[in-house]
Amino acid sequence: MIAELVNWVDQLQTTLSQMEAALEVITDAVVFLNEDQQIQWSNKAFSSLVNRPQDNVFGSNLIDLLPLIQAGQSVVRESYPDVMTRHGEYETTAYEFQQGDRSLLLQISGHSVTTPQGASSTVLVIQNITQQKQDITERQRAEAALLSSEAQYRDLVQTANCIILRWDHQGTILFLNEYGQRFLGFDAQEIVGCNVVGTIVPQTETSGRDLQRLMVDICQHPENYLLNENENIRKNGQRVWIVWANKPIFDKQGNLVEILSIGTDTTDRREVQAALENSLSLLWAIFESIQDGILAIDYSGNIVSYNQNFLEMWSIPPEVLAEPSRDKRLQYLANQLKNPDEFIQRVRELYAIPEASTCDLLEFKDGRVFERYSCPQRLGTEVVGRVWSFRDITDRKRAEDALQQSELKFRTIVENVNDIIFMLNSEGVYTYVSPNISQILGYTATEIEGKHLTALIHPDDLQICYSDWQKTLALGKQSGAEMRVRHKNGSWRWLSCHTSIVNSLSGGVVLLGVSRDITERKQTEAALERRAQVDSLLSSISRQFIDQDVDTAINFTLKAIAQFIGVERSCIFEYSDDQSQFSLIYEWCADGIQALSSRAQGTATTIVPWFHKQMLSKQVRLFGIYGDKFY
Repeated sequence: MIAELVNWVDQLQTTLSQMEAALEVITDAVVFLNEDQQIQWSNKAFSSLVNRPQDNVFGSNLIDLLPLIQAGQSVVRESYPDVMTRHGEYETTAYEFQQGDRSLLLQISGHSVTTPQGASSTVLVIQNITQQKQDITERQRAEAALLSSEAQYRDLVQTANCIILRWDHQGTILFLNEYGQRFLGFDAQEIVGCNVVGTIVPQTETSGRDLQRLMVDICQHPENYLLNENENIRKNGQRVWIVWANKPIFDKQGNLVEILSIGTDTTDRREVQAALENSLSLLWAIFESIQDGILAIDYSGNIVSYNQNFLEMWSIPPEVLAEPSRDKRLQYLANQLKNPDEFIQRVRELYAIPEASTCDLLEFKDGRVFERYSCPQRLGTEVVGRVWSFRDITDRKRAEDALQQSELKFRTIVENVNDIIFMLNSEGVYTYVSPNISQILGYTATEIEGKHLTALIHPDDLQICYSDWQKTLALGKQSGAEMRVRHKNGSWRWLSCHTSIVNSLSGGVVLLGVSRDITERKQTEAALERRAQVDSLLSSISRQFIDQDVDTAINFTLKAIAQFIGVERSCIFEYSDDQSQFSLIYEWCADGIQALSSRAQGTATTIVPWFHKQMLSKQVRLFGIYGDKFY
């Protein structure tokens, strides 16, 4: 490699000399365009033709500098000589070109050149044939000189992004090409004649190496440094790394005259390499620190990598790890499992389908449970191996089993108790209702879940419901209340509700409640209370008949009965002996109610047959009067 590089440097120096001599005799404009149709190089004749400094020509498009006219029309970009030449469709053609107030006739020939790297470039020769002062011989000689140097020029293209440096045996810079000037930040005037040390080479490398001594040693023993990499410095102080290919040049006496150095910037490569090494170090530390056991194998059965946890989890001795047979290694692992044949079969299936991934559980004979995950290892789009990950989830699996048993037990209890168990969120919406709600209220759990707690509450009990709910939220303590709840059939059931606050797994507030049907108890309590009221009423009436005269006692009795049953009038009627008439003999009326005494005397039973029938059967209790009629 070094010999080829040295030979290439010799050829490059020869080519440069030949190109300089050839271009000195060419009076035609010559321009070199890269594959992006941008001018990469031109001679002075072209700069003069377009009236631009040579430095302002490079990087421009031909159409911007040389607007051509043909048959009175501007030539479009697709028909420009460089584009047509690149497509292999161009022949030497004459064009018009307006140079200031002069109209020139230009004859342009083009050649397509392919560099060793495969890049396509174009060389154009532009001849001013306006006054026919250039003869064909001179043009042919120029084209021949250009064509003869095409091979050497292709070599020159290779150095377009390289630093070309010439320096003598004392370290003095003799030449630095334009790329080198741009890269290092120096102009030719300020760098030529200066020593490499202190300008483009720092005295000491970041690593501590003495670069001044290195430069001296290169000049004394150039044969030892045909290829060298060292740290350099730009004008702005930035440190960069450059690989130098050095070609020593000697005079006839064998004395070192100068060194031709071709430099390539390797800063990015070194930074990437350092970053990669750091990344690999970090990944390896992570690889060893994770709790999972990791194993990587290529598709030839060779172990590529593993971590210590893998060896410990599977109790793998060194001799098994060193076993070359994949089947034997696999059998050692399988023998620890409850289902070894299933384990081996699954592994073989995965290796038969390189793109497949899997995640399953492995049960060991000793009771342990591993979670196994496997995925293909890809290099680009190609699958080159497989990575296995094993995680010991024995404790988690046991906890899950215990949790499932506990959940089953408590669910059985909840679903079989006589009470309704429910959960509300902080907004008062049911998030869970036990299934036995259907036995108490006729609804299914899904019909209630998602509804607000007040949806089924009796209107008269809403305030009680709200107060109880707010009390639980505010105090965070258990509270209870009794309220009426609508049954699915439309009736009302009395429920005793007790709620308390619990914290959910998500950190929110949940109200846990228990409701018990107390309808029968409420009915019994109401009946007992009614019976007690009746007993109290009868007792009061009895005392009246003992302590008062008959009329007073009767009037008290009528008033007490009317108020007890909630009516405005209470009367006693007396039938005639033949039961053909009846008369009102005692009456009590509430305030504002007109008495019937004058209108209910000697009333014929035929006027109110229904009332008469009910009275005889002793079934009538309440009646109304509208005008002179009973109803």
